[in-house]
Amino acid sequence: MNPEMKSVLSELIAELEVLRLKTNSLVGHVDGSHPDARQITEATGFIQDAIKSLQKIGFGLESETSYDD
Repeated sequence: MNPEMKSVLSELIAELEVLRLKTNSLVGHVDGSHPDARQITEATGFIQDAIKSLQKIGFGLESETSYDD
């Protein structure tokens, strides 16, 4: 895989972390009983799951093995 992809992946993860923090901060501004609070909480969880998935990809970028075949 292209070595530049590791930096692209790191940048994407950092951007998602900022987005996760922003969505998480919204929860404090919405009444907990409002449906939007649940939606924001779910969205924050989805973003966190995406971050975890992308972090796993990062280990593959360091591998000497090519899976392009």
